[in-house]
Amino acid sequence: MKPFTDRPLGHRNHYYIPGIKDTLSELAYFEGDDYSRTLLFTTKLAGVMDMLGKQSSHNPTAEPTISEQLVWYVNDMLCEEITVERLAEHFFLSASQFTRLFKEATGAAPWSYITAKRLVRARELLQSGESAKRAAEVCGFNDYSVFYKAYVKHFGEKPSAFAKDAII
Repeated sequence: MKPFTDRPLGHRNHYYIPGIKDTLSELAYFEGDDYSRTLLFTTKLAGVMDMLGKQSSHNPTAEPTISEQLVWYVNDMLCEEITVERLAEHFFLSASQFTRLFKEATGAAPWSYITAKRLVRARELLQSGESAKRAAEVCGFNDYSVFYKAYVKHFGEKPSAFAKDAII
C-alpha cells in the first residue's frame, strides 16, 4: 500500500502500468468458474501491486519529475483553449519532445488524453443535468458537432442518452 499511503497528498497520484488495459480486459471477459476467476484475479492483482511498488520505490517526497509536471499541468488546463504547441512552450520543450514525454508518462498522445478526459468530464456534467451544448462548451469543445462525434465515438451513444434535458 506504500504507493497510496507514503506520499504527500497531491503528489505521485499517477501511475502508468504497461499492459494494465489487457489485464483488466482479460479479467472482465474470463469465462471460467468462480474459483478459477478468483485465482486469476489474485494473480493479476499481485502483479499490478508489484509494479506499483516498483514505481513508488523512489523517494516520495522528491521533486516531481518532468513527466509528472506535464500530466498535472495538462489536467489543470483541460478545459482551457490549449494546443500541444502552447503546452510544450510552457515547459520550454519542442512539441515533439513534449509529445514523447507525455506519451511515456500516460501511454497516450496528448490530444487523445485531453479529448478523453474532456469527454469524461462532459459525461459527468450531463449526468448532473447539464444540457449537452453547455457541457460541450464547459469542457473546451468550441464546436458542438466535433463534441457530438467524439462523444459518440468514445462512449458509443449520443450525449442526450445521459442528459436530463435532451434539448440542445
